[in-house]
Amino acid sequence: LLPIGAFAETSGTFVNAAGTWQSFQGAVAPPGEARPGWKVLRVLGNLLDLPGFEYRDAAQVRSELRGLCADSKLSNSPAGDLKVEPRGVGEGLIRIGNVPPYALDPLVRRSPALQRTPVVGGAFGIYLHPDEARAAGLAEGDQVEVVQNGSAVSAKVMVDDSVPHGCARIPAGVAGSEALGDQIAPVAVTKTAGIQV
Repeated sequence: LLPIGAFAETSGTFVNAAGTWQSFQGAVAPPGEARPGWKVLRVLGNLLDLPGFEYRDAAQVRSELRGLCADSKLSNSPAGDLKVEPRGVGEGLIRIGNVPPYALDPLVRRSPALQRTPVVGGAFGIYLHPDEARAAGLAEGDQVEVVQNGSAVSAKVMVDDSVPHGCARIPAGVAGSEALGDQIAPVAVTKTAGIQV
């Protein structure tokens, strides 16, 4: 792979949800032979004799993009009809797929020190309200199969009274959650011994 610097090692611009352009400089130089991503793309474009890769710095890239976006109008109005189907009571559990703080991005996921730091509710498992667990015949530490979008994973039950009724909090972005789908979606939970929830 090409050595591309991390976000703090390059200059660039973010455009926030309000349409404000926020430019920044790299805090430190990339290590070794790593280079900012835009420079690597520029060199690749030049090697392939492609037009439009003559930039000398990130400010030139930003200026060209600003010009291309000059006529863009921001709107938070929905485009088209938004159809939402309400879920009836008693139709199973809805996954809440929170991402624990030390699983947010590649930098923190690759930090051994941060990965050893205990985070309440950050371990992979299925967190259920005590009433939901009791109604399903589940107890703390039980092993269950969680099925979502046709994929199944094995998880340990953890009882947590902060989880809303009708929901199952199953962290995303952590080992064990890779096969599951959407962070908010219906899930089926079966006790390994066989009780369907």
